[in-house]
Amino acid sequence: MNLDRIDSLISSRDPDERREAAMLLSKIRGKASVKRLGMLLADENQGVRDAANESLIVLGGRDVVEAVLPFLKSDDIRLRNTAIDILKKVGSEGIDLLHDLMKAPDDNIRLFIADILGSIGDAKSVDVIIDALNDINPNVRNAAVVSLGLIGNPKAFEHLRQMVNDEEWIRFSVIEAISRLNHPDVLPFLLEELNRWSDDDLTVSVILEAIANIGDQSVLNPLLSILEDADNTYMMLAIVKTLLQVLDPEVLGSLPEEKRAYVRKVIEWHILDTDDFTVVKMLKCLEKIGDLGSAERVIELAQRTDPDEQIDVWEAIKDVLVALNDHDKILDLLDSNVEKLVILAAQVLASIGEDKDVRCMIDRLSSSSLYAKRALTASMVKIGSPVARDAFKRLLNEDDGHVLSYAIQGLGRVGKPDDIDSLEPFLVHKYDDVRQAALDAIVSIDTDKAEKVFLEMVKNPDPELRIIGLEGLSGMESDKLPSELDKLLKDVDARIRVAALHKVMDMEMDIDPELLEILINDEETQVRHAAQEIAGKRAMDRFRHIIEDRIDTADIWTSYHAVRALGGFKDDRAKARLIDILKGGEDILRIAAANALGEWDDEGLAKEIEPFAEDENPDVARAVFDAMDALRGGKF
Repeated sequence: MNLDRIDSLISSRDPDERREAAMLLSKIRGKASVKRLGMLLADENQGVRDAANESLIVLGGRDVVEAVLPFLKSDDIRLRNTAIDILKKVGSEGIDLLHDLMKAPDDNIRLFIADILGSIGDAKSVDVIIDALNDINPNVRNAAVVSLGLIGNPKAFEHLRQMVNDEEWIRFSVIEAISRLNHPDVLPFLLEELNRWSDDDLTVSVILEAIANIGDQSVLNPLLSILEDADNTYMMLAIVKTLLQVLDPEVLGSLPEEKRAYVRKVIEWHILDTDDFTVVKMLKCLEKIGDLGSAERVIELAQRTDPDEQIDVWEAIKDVLVALNDHDKILDLLDSNVEKLVILAAQVLASIGEDKDVRCMIDRLSSSSLYAKRALTASMVKIGSPVARDAFKRLLNEDDGHVLSYAIQGLGRVGKPDDIDSLEPFLVHKYDDVRQAALDAIVSIDTDKAEKVFLEMVKNPDPELRIIGLEGLSGMESDKLPSELDKLLKDVDARIRVAALHKVMDMEMDIDPELLEILINDEETQVRHAAQEIAGKRAMDRFRHIIEDRIDTADIWTSYHAVRALGGFKDDRAKARLIDILKGGEDILRIAAANALGEWDDEGLAKEIEPFAEDENPDVARAVFDAMDALRGGKF
């Protein structure tokens, strides 16, 4: 490549041309190229400097190291930092040159080189960096400490441990660096220093953080021994935090009681005045080591916790109260004048409640606030005690949809056949969730009487009730469902025919092909769509021509549903048509084709549709991408 042309570009006033020169130089090895890039590294334009930086890294080699090292002395901070960045990436190719500069008279040069050597991480640099631990400049000593930690060579251990009495900020770097070394004496040393610096809260914090980062469970007994003798509250809390970080709660739960007691005492002292992250860990630990006395402290924490803002803490509070299983304290909370504590008690009792607890909740229903009543009723449902049956029946008179829905669910669990008469009116309630709860409750009672109710409903003049009757019969898997479905597929109301078709499809029930043909040609659009979807999913060839013809209809939604139905055939003929649609057609039909192909069980099909993943329409491209992902079993 002609250097004269590159020189012309370098001397141009246009920064784009100078940047082009920098990029071209990355393809020419030798000192001449490196020298020119060194000049461009100081260019006034950031884009040119960046290009020169990248080209020097690409070239690498000793020549680059030699060319860049002088920039470490530059007064231009930006140029110095660029030189440091380059040397961190390619300095290993001139490592001896860097080693020599560790003896430079300029403190800053020694500092920069110590930092660079740590980033390079070459074991050949360890002795050179160890020598720098005795540097007169504390910044250089600290950089050497950090770099030895980054390299991680255990040879550095004996030298680093002697630095622990250096200036405080260097001591912190020493502790962190030592924790990175794979040396058998690291943990004993840190534990020894923990005792020595027990009155220095900052150093204690740094040492324990280092121990936690090592994550070695062998620290359990040594830390417990220190905890037993500690009289410094900061030290005690810091040790417990470390144990919680290093060990699973199960490990702490397996300790002898006298040792659990030390940890439990510290947690109970500090659980009210520490951060939420630590509080959650403490609560998880109390699940394993807490006693009945712990419940009082946890309840005190609950009084100070906002369940809407501190969601993780609130959930952990519930979990530990469930684990502690102190019924008396939880029942006391039911009488609290603080709504959230009543709700908390109800939520805990939902997991541990017994008949006597349900009776206590029933006694408090009438005097509870709306939200507390909801929680109490929901808890009674989950416990499922028969003693709540009469209370659930009384709650059917409530106006609140949540309480009403819970009461109906409760009757579904503990009700008797006679309760169906009380539940039947709620099948037409104004709230969807109440209607569904009534339907589910009647189905769960699962008696001849329930079936009779649904059979009457499918004959009701009101189409909404006929649909509810259908849902009920299908929910209880009634033997009478097939014959009733046959009638409903011929219902005068299109909504009923659609609902019946969906039941046939969802429950994979038989349908007379002659009847299906009538429905495929039904006057109502939704009926036709549902019927042809069944024909497609079941690959019924007698209906293929109808589905294929509808793809070409003028109505886009008819075409869309026909494309989806065609995908159900999953044969070469269907594939060819769907791929033709992907190649060119309305975008919504192309998306439908991609979705349909994505439901096939043919991993090789992903390769065939891959070209369409680059479509200019992002919605089409996304649909194809998702289809490929599905075809490959989520391994895309």
